[in-house]
Amino acid sequence: MSNYITREWQKFNDYDLGEDLANLDLFLEAARLTHKRTDHDGYFLVKRNGRIFETGPDPVEFCERIIHQAHVEGFSRYSLWVVSSNASSQINGKEAKLLKNYKLDSIIMFPSVIGEENSVHYLTIKDGSIILDQIISEQQDNQFIVDSYASKSFLKRDQQIDFHKKDYIIEQEKNNSLLVQMEFTKRDLKIARSTQDEIEALAKTIELNVSKVLSQKTPHPIPGTFMGTGKYNELLGLLEGGEYTHLLMSCNVPNSFKTRVSAIGDVKVWDRTDIILSIFEKHAKTDRAKLQVELARLNCYGEAQIMERLKKRNTGAESGMDGSLDSARYYLNQRKKEIKNQLQKINQSDITKRKSRNENRPPSIALIGYTNVGKSTLFNQFLSRYEVEVENVYFKTLDTTTRTLEISKHSKILISDTVGFIKKLPPDLQLAFFTTLAESKNCNQLLILLDPAGGLSVKEQMDCMTDALHQVERFDEENWYFAVNKEDLVNEEEKARLRDELGIDIFFSAKCPESVEKLKAFIVETIGSTMIEQVVKLSYADYGKIHELKNFTTLPEDPVYKDDYITIKIQYSSENLYKIENCLGLKLEDIAIQEAE
Repeated sequence: MSNYITREWQKFNDYDLGEDLANLDLFLEAARLTHKRTDHDGYFLVKRNGRIFETGPDPVEFCERIIHQAHVEGFSRYSLWVVSSNASSQINGKEAKLLKNYKLDSIIMFPSVIGEENSVHYLTIKDGSIILDQIISEQQDNQFIVDSYASKSFLKRDQQIDFHKKDYIIEQEKNNSLLVQMEFTKRDLKIARSTQDEIEALAKTIELNVSKVLSQKTPHPIPGTFMGTGKYNELLGLLEGGEYTHLLMSCNVPNSFKTRVSAIGDVKVWDRTDIILSIFEKHAKTDRAKLQVELARLNCYGEAQIMERLKKRNTGAESGMDGSLDSARYYLNQRKKEIKNQLQKINQSDITKRKSRNENRPPSIALIGYTNVGKSTLFNQFLSRYEVEVENVYFKTLDTTTRTLEISKHSKILISDTVGFIKKLPPDLQLAFFTTLAESKNCNQLLILLDPAGGLSVKEQMDCMTDALHQVERFDEENWYFAVNKEDLVNEEEKARLRDELGIDIFFSAKCPESVEKLKAFIVETIGSTMIEQVVKLSYADYGKIHELKNFTTLPEDPVYKDDYITIKIQYSSENLYKIENCLGLKLEDIAIQEAE
């Protein structure tokens, strides 16, 4: 942009529109002549007293320079006036963001040609949210502008809104994101990235709607622009003209890229790690989950937050803050240390509780699977009640939930719903993920659920989970069982292929009660096949001990009541033999009988 254009528009600095905007017509005549000479739109920052405080061709630059957002608790007491050849009844994305981000009283659009309609755009409150409202007039005498400005309705709004305490969202800005889908053709690039389906599903989880996708195929990231100059300029053009709140990247990108594009496009730039971290923050319910997510955020962005705060201090936004970089880093490291100590205490408490539970622990199975595969739905179906929240989003479950599943009147097993998997989890979240997943080590068997309609193929899901389970030292693959959910989406030919090539054990549908019963029977049979089976004879005096046996054995059948004794079939693991004998007060070999008896 030439210095000539800037100088021409800055001639309007300190222009006094007069009491009740008496000089409005003179101002518009001069502004339209300037527009004709420069062939460029002009922007004016106007105070409530009618004096033009700043002018220029770039409103973002002078709004950022003049309006200190950190100090604005209500409206900024400025209006933005625009003289434009493209003036219309709708403001563009850049102007809508200016209205919200700098809490302007209004934006008033004047056409550069006399006779076209004017419009006033302002923020108003409805149902707890700020919405963008407007007044449109085809009058040529601008009286309605004078009346709108003179009414000072913004004084009433100042009493209704406290920006400092609540983050309002303009209605038009909700759920509007631009996705850049990157595809790198060079192999062995160590850049975590997601498919378009996966990244859109992740965005949906935090209520971000992807309204447009910009795709780029390149051998590798390009230094500086990351995606090549042509595509980068196209991206900036889309951000300039669209009302986007977020720019989503399907892979991880450098912080320098995010900072630069965020400043130019006035949007939040989130890469794959940012999105997943936001999901973990949203769904963290327990103290452990919240602490782990906070630690991950500090590891990811702690240093960047320090630099941002120091930058604010230098502009006067945080004048009371100690500006020492070393001091800020010290407090950051202290907080990390506090979190780690708190997590260690929680983990130690869990170990103690787990040890106590394991003394009388029945057979158990954990539901494992890629995120959003249907584990929680199946968990609730097994128990015939609503135990964990279910929603068609990623990472709804972050903590392991364990409940007792009655498989017969005299038998039960423990079933656990675990955190979902995702391919190439961000490193700073792996600690939170693996700590939670490690609880599955206490389960005898793993039921690994697979989604035939997910973003990854069934084989890719299996590889992802196998790798993660090995990282928590779970190598007993003979106790893993693979089950494909949503069997109605798989034809018989495909089922046969998956059985033969990948060793799938069973197909089912978590939303079909009959199918869930079939899977439940499979689990009972599976657990029984890995255990020692024995029929024992008990006296009626020992009848009460049958209930106690349920804590560490499986009773696949109801007891058989004879005239003088009771026979029961039990299934147990070898390490629980001593518990059975302690419970009964007898050697098992002394009361064992042949099943034919």
